[in-house]
Amino acid sequence: MGQLYKGLPTTSQRWIVLVALFSVTLASVPVATKSTTLHIAILVPFGLCIGWAAARMRVRVNVSVASIVGLYGVSIAIEVFRGYAKLTHAANDSLLFAVLIVFGAMLIVSAQDDDERKLRIAALALAPSVYLAVNVAMEVGNFGPNRFVDPGERALSAGEGASLLKLIGISAQRIEFPLASGINTTGAVAAGGFAAAALLAIYSRVFPRRLTVPLAAVSLYGALATDSRVALLVATITIVLTVVAPRVRLATPTVLILSLAPATLVAISGQLGGVGFLSTFARGRAGELNSLNGRDYIWKGAWRVAGKLDWHTLVGWGADGQITSGASRNYAYIFRGSPTPTIYTSHDILLQSILDGGYLSLGVYLVTIFVVVQCMDRAIKAAPRSPIVALRASLLVVLFSGITEALPTYNNDDCLAVALIAFGVAAAMRVPATVRVPSSARSRQPAVRHHDAASYRVPATSLRG
Repeated sequence: MGQLYKGLPTTSQRWIVLVALFSVTLASVPVATKSTTLHIAILVPFGLCIGWAAARMRVRVNVSVASIVGLYGVSIAIEVFRGYAKLTHAANDSLLFAVLIVFGAMLIVSAQDDDERKLRIAALALAPSVYLAVNVAMEVGNFGPNRFVDPGERALSAGEGASLLKLIGISAQRIEFPLASGINTTGAVAAGGFAAAALLAIYSRVFPRRLTVPLAAVSLYGALATDSRVALLVATITIVLTVVAPRVRLATPTVLILSLAPATLVAISGQLGGVGFLSTFARGRAGELNSLNGRDYIWKGAWRVAGKLDWHTLVGWGADGQITSGASRNYAYIFRGSPTPTIYTSHDILLQSILDGGYLSLGVYLVTIFVVVQCMDRAIKAAPRSPIVALRASLLVVLFSGITEALPTYNNDDCLAVALIAFGVAAAMRVPATVRVPSSARSRQPAVRHHDAASYRVPATSLRG
């Protein structure tokens, strides 16, 4: 393990990397345990890292991006303060969300050199995989917070057959991991962790393969055990696309797909059942794919409220807006096996954003995604083999999983932690401007091989005269 700390001579720097690796795990503990004390306690390691980093800032954050990310954080805080029954819970959650954004940013602006920056980004990219590894260890040990909660609070789908595992000859049930905020949400984190760890194993040597490969395997198991089909499909596409076209820009396609996917899927849902290979994505009875595993009914029921243009849909109803707006009553019959069938979300981040914070909140969310992914696209174009490819991959998996689940939101701290930390990193990234060389001068210059932008160094011998 000493190789992991190469170039980090001080205990403080090692502590930063350790907290980064366990950042998603730490953020998930308070919700899973429902402990206010732990909610405050987990802020201590983040606070220590932020304070230590603040005294060592090397560059300033990107003000324009940081402002947009900050506005997104404020919009979430407004939602929870409007929707939570207890003010203390809203304050605790809002503080945690703000700390995660600042933590991601401070790790970048306080890095002393490019190697240290890469190490911290890689640690953040591996955080979802470490989260899954902790959950799997607790599951194997038959211990964890979810062992002691009211059985009525467990996911309705817990205990169903894991169809993806059956494809490889393993008969098992879908697992709700101990620190999970939900089966499908944790599946999205698992798939994102798989994509990030796999890309780090392919591209980067910041962490050795003896660490990244096992973490990728654990994350893949987590995605299969939660039966997260869409998330795993997105992870696979993200890995292939990154390898085949590493410099492709994804900001605009990401926003367009997120905006158009629900309506498109509803429009073609009746024909999906006839496509043979898509049967892998069906769950339950035959023909479920024609209703998108029930989401068709949920989305239409939610749209009956969210589709109205009035004051309520402009500003939303606050956290759990599907309940206070009455939207969940339109699809509660789908969850009739639950003692509280009206608590379930709209199963789409766009619809849920409208119900929680209105069209204003939705606009802030989409603009934030565009700006953040655009920053990462530019950084990857400058350094295609940088660990930022892994961090972008985990973020994209979580974002695209929001097409069929209401995530990332305040209800799933694991998914939201992945997104908020990545948002903070983007707010601190500054890509040097490209110097354009006139064509006449370019033709007279000798050809040089292209390397990673981060690999250019001035030889020490050239400084000795």
